[in-house]
Amino acid sequence: MGKQYYLPTDDEGKAALFEHFRDHIAEYAATLGLNGSSGGLHPDLVPQAADATYFRWLISQCGASRGYASSLTAWKDALRDDTELPNGSQPVAPAHTPPPAVPPGIVLRFQALVRSIKGHKNYTVAIGEALHIEGDEPALLDRASARPDLTGAKVVGDRVRIPWVKGTFDGVRIEADRGDDKGWQFLAIDTRPDYADSEPFPAGGGVWKYRAIYLVDDQKVGQWSAAVSVRVG
Repeated sequence: MGKQYYLPTDDEGKAALFEHFRDHIAEYAATLGLNGSSGGLHPDLVPQAADATYFRWLISQCGASRGYASSLTAWKDALRDDTELPNGSQPVAPAHTPPPAVPPGIVLRFQALVRSIKGHKNYTVAIGEALHIEGDEPALLDRASARPDLTGAKVVGDRVRIPWVKGTFDGVRIEADRGDDKGWQFLAIDTRPDYADSEPFPAGGGVWKYRAIYLVDDQKVGQWSAAVSVRVG
């Protein structure tokens, strides 16, 4: 039974991994041939450090903005309805001083860097565990309650990309509802994440929904995933 994939599925988990890697890679840089000149970062590590810093800032800003929006809504409602003002003062918007911006592809760049590191002759599982780029041994799953997570499904080029985590299962059965009054229809059996839906987009656009359920020995196990919606066309 293989290990789970090292990259967390949630944004907070990704942010924590990026930061941990950024803060500890220097301890193994010499072993992995990643020493920079004059004590600085190796060129391959500079983008990762910037990505980690910027992604953490985005996560914090999203959280602060949600809190601000909630407080501001309560303040607006109190002013509108002539009720007692909450907290006694108008909410203040979160500070907005971002670190240097980075180009799209934070996860893809990190995955490429990890692949390069794991391919180095001096790489060991112990180093990977220290850097948090070795997956954990899979926990014993309650297959009756297991369900795929299709969060992050989106249009990439002319297809819909549907991410899912294989874990200890053989694959998934994916169904689609294309908003054509036919309801859920079989789309594919996929055994290797991620799945790319090659159905041509409708000329007038639309919203497609997807759901999936795990398979073991060609039999459905667990629960259907939550449906995800993707605007296409």
